[in-house]
Amino acid sequence: MSEVAVCYIIAIRNIVKRGRSSIRSLVKPAPNGYVPGIIDVEEQTYLGRDPQMPSQRVPKGEVDVATIARSLPPLDSSRRRRRHLTSTKQSHLQHIQVHGRFLNETNTAKIIPGEGWSSHGHPTGYCDGTSNALCYREKSSHCLMSAHNDARGVLKGDGLSGWLVLQLKDVSEGIFMARMEDYHAYKSNKRTEGWEKVNNGREDERRKLKAPPPPLPPEFRFEVAINGVVISSWNSTEYKQQCHYQSYNNGICLLWNDEERALKQESGDIEFAMRIEPASGRIGMMGITHIFFA
Repeated sequence: MSEVAVCYIIAIRNIVKRGRSSIRSLVKPAPNGYVPGIIDVEEQTYLGRDPQMPSQRVPKGEVDVATIARSLPPLDSSRRRRRHLTSTKQSHLQHIQVHGRFLNETNTAKIIPGEGWSSHGHPTGYCDGTSNALCYREKSSHCLMSAHNDARGVLKGDGLSGWLVLQLKDVSEGIFMARMEDYHAYKSNKRTEGWEKVNNGREDERRKLKAPPPPLPPEFRFEVAINGVVISSWNSTEYKQQCHYQSYNNGICLLWNDEERALKQESGDIEFAMRIEPASGRIGMMGITHIFFA
């Protein structure tokens, strides 16, 4: 088998593995079990694999690397590397020390995952960009067999969405970044339509040329919490200072940067949470497409 074929097989397996580590796979469910899902999924016109196009058929005598990759056995979960914390480290993480001043009286409030985040812009079907994709077969589609995987899906929330809590494994460098979109139209989060309070008022005892993006409202405030403790609370100006645009429409925001943790070379699981404060209501919008942490 050629070196190119081997690299192609590895690439396919990496794509599959990334699918299991999407943002949604890291989200901690709300008390009622809710995890951000796709709103208004359109029915598919048909199911099953498409017939292979002649131009995509593997010539006779050549290596069919896609078939080989699909036939590989699944990874043995017992062989996957997993770091287990000692009781001492677990205790330390549960009582993590936040350097600097506490922000306000809410910094010790219990962080409960919200119910108002949802996925927007995701096409119907299984759309991972591989030969296994069964994507874009909506009844409204004009080209059903194109296997079109291009879409701009986003995890969207607003001031009524509550906390988005992510469960991160084996964090050692104390850093977290995300590609974020703060220009979504006011009240465009379908999940919170008709809501007037955070989580729709439910409390648990135990968010062609286009028109210019709307500005963040004066009430906007973005909060970040680590292991249940609020460590950052930014207004719109302070939030924008955390974001850097690498190219057009590609803003990466540094939401956590614990240099002391990196120097200590600590490693352990972290519960990372973020939210838009409720005061901005449904006009305090935010979309998230990618996250990066170490």
